Amino acid sequence: MREGNLVMKGTIDSLRYVSESLEDNIVSTLLEPLSKHHYGTYIHSIHVAFLAVQIGIECNLPVEDLKILSLGSVLHDIGKIEVPIELLDKKGALTDEEFAIIKKHPEKGYLLLKNIQIDDEISKITLLHHKKLNNTGYPLESDNEDVNLLLKEPLDKLIQIVQVADMFEAIVTTRAYKKKYDIKKAIQILENDVNSGILEYQYVAALSNLSRNNQLLLQTI
Repeated sequence: MREGNLVMKGTIDSLRYVSESLEDNIVSTLLEPLSKHHYGTYIHSIHVAFLAVQIGIECNLPVEDLKILSLGSVLHDIGKIEVPIELLDKKGALTDEEFAIIKKHPEKGYLLLKNIQIDDEISKITLLHHKKLNNTGYPLESDNEDVNLLLKEPLDKLIQIVQVADMFEAIVTTRAYKKKYDIKKAIQILENDVNSGILEYQYVAALSNLSRNNQLLLQTI
């Protein structure tokens, strides 16, 4: 199969995986109230899923990993359903108190998914997508002992991929509090984060390769 056909197949496959995730009864039940609470977060979650699965395909992940990656990506920000909309849409800088509320969304999302017995690998993506390789980010500790045990674990590859996709999508998208950057600048920012030990090189390189070949879904949607 020609390289161009392989790339096109990867793009089609990423659309298929995410579409299947969105059609899952539990996922759709969770995402419906999120879309009503904050539509921007809902769309962001779908974009992140497309990007994460594209990166996973580029890195030759097995099918089961891609399915978990897709589900974990679309649910990674589900905890924001408990964040007041005025904070999500605030145009100015957040106060320390407001940012503390924002930083609770990964754990809130994790606990929500655990309560309905979502697969551990999926719920861990929700909990850990803001905790970086160099042990920065959040959350770093919790009053919940089970959560604290997970926070001590190394970040697996699926979480690392979602981190890259999440940060990239946020950088190239206009938000209430910031302007968007172009794709070239976004990748430069992520590459700097690789050099700082925040992100894993392999997954940023995969994203860069997709962009270089004009195959990122965000370049076409």
